[in-house]
Amino acid sequence: MVNDDHLPHKGAAVESEPFIEGRMKADDLDGPPPNDHFRMVYCIILLHGIGFHMPWNMFISVASQYLDYKLVPFNGHMQEYVVNFFSYLGVFSQLPYLLLNLINLFIVVKGSLGPRIVISLLLVGAYDIFNFLFIFIETRTWTLGFFIMTVASVVVLNSANGIYQSSIYGLVADFPAHFTNAVLLGNNVCGIFVTILYIIKCMAFN
Repeated sequence: MVNDDHLPHKGAAVESEPFIEGRMKADDLDGPPPNDHFRMVYCIILLHGIGFHMPWNMFISVASQYLDYKLVPFNGHMQEYVVNFFSYLGVFSQLPYLLLNLINLFIVVKGSLGPRIVISLLLVGAYDIFNFLFIFIETRTWTLGFFIMTVASVVVLNSANGIYQSSIYGLVADFPAHFTNAVLLGNNVCGIFVTILYIIKCMAFN
């Protein structure tokens, strides 16, 4: 006689394997989170939240100066790409975000978040140095080339920023909820900080 005690009875639900391999069980998350001494981890996440939008906000705050000092030739004749400069910036700044979101929607990229954060930060730093150097370079004799380089650098910046932002959100997803709030708080602090700097700049040079 076969002992069928170990077999599932009719109508009984059979427990299936998790859809995602290696997924943590609820029992693994029991207990309090580690102590954040002096709120150092919170402050680091807050700085990352500030860093998301700092390069782009700083650039867009001074982009109007490009029309006066960088993109208008000495003869004063404004080309079509100069007249619609901010429209081009809007398209090429949002296009990388759209493409990255589409890629992330259909393709799951595995691997550690650390290298993505480091590489994206290095690209953002390279972008800042690249644009800083153009302060000392006369571009009015080759405005089209400077425009193409500026638009290309904007694509690189926002692509790196998109990877950086999604990686940080993926990182804090394993943290308690208030760390996600730290990222959002950092975004708001960044906007206030850049706005104050812009007001000081306008008061100092006007």
